[in-house]
Amino acid sequence: MPALDVLRGIAILGTLLTNIWIFSAPRSVGGGLPTDIIPDAAQNGFAGSS
Repeated sequence: MPALDVLRGIAILGTLLTNIWIFSAPRSVGGGLPTDIIPDAAQNGFAGSS
């Protein structure tokens, strides 16, 4: 079943390249992590208020 291994490798490579493309895109295009919502959630009491 070497053909399945090749297809699996192509799928993993495609996933890697897509993630690199998404995370390196400018924030206005949808790239990067949404870190700007974390302080707002903590400030409004949604993150582990005691």
